[in-house]
Amino acid sequence: MTPSTKAATRDNFAGAVDVYVDVGVDDDGDGDDDGDDDEDNNRRPRKIVDGIGVVKFLKFLLMTFGSIALTRYIVVKEFPDHDRYLRLWQIFMYEGDSIIRDCCVFYGVGRMYRNERTGVDSLEWIAFALIANIYFECQGYIPWMQHAVTLYEMHCLWPWQLWAFAVVVVLLSVGVAIAHVVVANRQGFLWIKLGEFLLCIGLFVAPVAASPYFHFHHWFAGWLFGMHANLHNVWWSRAAMAYCWGMYVNGIAVYGRDPLLTCEYARFITEDQNCPMVWDGEIEQDMGTNVDTAGASSFLDLFLSGITMILSGVDNGNDDDLHPADWRNCSSRGYHP
Repeated sequence: MTPSTKAATRDNFAGAVDVYVDVGVDDDGDGDDDGDDDEDNNRRPRKIVDGIGVVKFLKFLLMTFGSIALTRYIVVKEFPDHDRYLRLWQIFMYEGDSIIRDCCVFYGVGRMYRNERTGVDSLEWIAFALIANIYFECQGYIPWMQHAVTLYEMHCLWPWQLWAFAVVVVLLSVGVAIAHVVVANRQGFLWIKLGEFLLCIGLFVAPVAASPYFHFHHWFAGWLFGMHANLHNVWWSRAAMAYCWGMYVNGIAVYGRDPLLTCEYARFITEDQNCPMVWDGEIEQDMGTNVDTAGASSFLDLFLSGITMILSGVDNGNDDDLHPADWRNCSSRGYHP
C-alpha cells in the first residue's frame, strides 16, 4: 500500500465514511488490483440510520410529537381554552400521518438539514417556540381576542381593539418578510425563495381559499410561513422559524390538526365512506327529534340513530344552519367555520 493510499484510508475513517472504497492494493507489483469485489462488499458496514440529515429529521419528528403531547397535557390541566372533546391518542391516531407529512415538507423547504441550522433541541429553538405557546394561551384571558380569523368574524364581530392589534401583527410580519427579501437578494437567491413561496401558496392555499368553509388555522399559518424563514445564518430568521413551529405545535395540541375546509371536508369524508349519520344534539332538539346520539358508543348505535332520524323526516341536506353563514350579511344564519 503506497503512502498516499494509506493517507486516504485514514481520512476516510476520520471522516466517518461508512462505505469502504477500493484502494487498489497491488501486492505483487504486476499492475493488477488484487482486491476482490465480493470481499470488499462484505467489508462494508451496515447501518439503520446513516447521515447527519437523517438524524436531524428524526430528532425534529420526535421533538414535534413530544412537544404536542407535553403542550396538550399542560393546556388541559391549566388553561380553559381547548377542545374538550379531543384526546391525545386521537391526535396521534387520526392526524399522526398528516403531522409526519407536515414535518417532511417543513424540513425540506426549511432546509433544516443545513450545517448552520442549530438543532431543535437547542435553547434558541425551544425558547422561541415556548414564547409562541405562551402568547396563544394568554389570548384566552383577553376578551376582545376571542375571535377567529374568518371573513364573517372579521366583517361582523371583530372589535376595534382586535383590528388595531391585527395591524401591529401585520406590520411586524411584513417587516420580517422584507428583511428576508433583502438578505436573500444580497446573497443571490431571492428568486428561488420567491418561487418556493409562490409554489406553496399555489399548492396549499389557492385550491381551498375560495371555499366558504375555509378556515386559516394558526397551526397552518405557523407551518406555511415558518418553513420559509430559512436564512439559518441570521438569528432572527432562525427565531422566526422556531416561533412559527411553536404556533404549529400549539394549534394541534389545543384544537387538533383541523382541516382547512372544516365541515366541508368532514362531509366529504362522511359521504365518500358511506358513514352513518352523526347529528348534533342541539340540531336534533331544534328539529323536534329525540334521538340521542351523543352517547352512542358503537358503530351499530350510530347507524340505528341515523336510520331513526331519516325515518323521522329529518333532512340534513336542506337545513340552512348547516351551511356557512354569508360573511357579507351579519344577520345571516349558518355554520361558522
